[in-house]
Amino acid sequence: APRRGLDERGRAELNRLIGRLPFKLHGCQMEALDALADGRDVVASMDRLGKTLIYIVFAIASGGTCILVTPLLTLRDDQLREINTWGARL
Repeated sequence: APRRGLDERGRAELNRLIGRLPFKLHGCQMEALDALADGRDVVASMDRLGKTLIYIVFAIASGGTCILVTPLLTLRDDQLREINTWGARL
């Protein structure tokens, strides 16, 4: 099946989520989210919460599921705490 990006409702949710973040996204994060919203593949190399943020925000906006695997337990715990403050169900 072809990959699909976000419909109008999903894009509105994406913008709402981005507006609620307690910090500003970097340009490369916005580019990745725009590409995902258009239904394109994304390969990203970023620090710590950079990639996680992209995956989680997009999953919430699309109403989909995101599976996050990280080998660092303390990093995972920090990320989960932060993501839970956004109202995500984890």
